Amino acid sequence: MRNYLDIINQRFENVLKNIENLFLYIPDNLYNKKSGGYPVWRQLYHMLNSLERNFIDPVNYKFPDFHEDRLNSLDSDSGKVLDKDLLKNYFKNIKKKISEYIKELNDEKLLETVKFKDMELTRFDFILSQFIHVMWHAGFLCSCMKAETGSCPEYKGLYKN
Repeated sequence: MRNYLDIINQRFENVLKNIENLFLYIPDNLYNKKSGGYPVWRQLYHMLNSLERNFIDPVNYKFPDFHEDRLNSLDSDSGKVLDKDLLKNYFKNIKKKISEYIKELNDEKLLETVKFKDMELTRFDFILSQFIHVMWHAGFLCSCMKAETGSCPEYKGLYKN
């Protein structure tokens, strides 16, 4: 019988494959272009930053050194642009950080509660919420790429590994 952590690991691998496919698929000439109302790079950063910040510990989170106030917000323009290589490296660091975090978890820790923004949530809540959030943004970016290029990256999920 599989435990919760096996399932989380499996779903996390699917999420990673979908993010990797986005990086491989998005052409350089569209990376800085607004698509779906937002620059593609900002959508990627918003998705990645939320994954890093909320998957593990949103209460004690430290933003990366390159971050500026509201850079992760889709609705603001700080004037700063993050290049693709920087975001790819950021993604590699996130993968490593979250993989290590998952190894430290057990079923009891998954159900530990954390007080966040006047809510009592479990670690499991944060993890599941990030799976939903990332895949929403991955789908949005796929739709943007479909509108821009006529095609989109292959989806990796429960039935398509």
